[in-house]
Amino acid sequence: MRPALIAGLIYAACLMALGVVLGGFRTLLFEPWLGAWPALLIELPVILYAAWHVSGLAMDGRDLTRAGAGAMGAVAIIVLLIGEAVLAQMLNGRSLLAHFALYGEARPLLGLAAQILAGAFPLIRHWRTPPPPPARQGEVLGA
Repeated sequence: MRPALIAGLIYAACLMALGVVLGGFRTLLFEPWLGAWPALLIELPVILYAAWHVSGLAMDGRDLTRAGAGAMGAVAIIVLLIGEAVLAQMLNGRSLLAHFALYGEARPLLGLAAQILAGAFPLIRHWRTPPPPPARQGEVLGA
């Protein structure tokens, strides 16, 4: 489980950093120009596209089972949600209850859905990756 934990932490840290940068662009540049919904609809595909690739990079070199890929995604979701709540409190002075109450609104709920989808990416990538062909008797795999 240690490789899954490490991969999940790396994945979450990269997504958190990317989310801060893209969220800054969204709120400071795109929202005043386009409005809140169009800005969010521009940001979400970009961050999900990046999340797909970052999840693959975090998985590379780690022999994760399906359960490990699922654990990696679960760790990432938990870290992202905690990080988002901490940032909301630091930047907006919002309490934890006020932060969770925002999920009753459409835009924050869409962001939560995107985070959950990004958390599922490691498991989806694992399912999509074909298993290596079995080695024949006396044959060294990869030679």
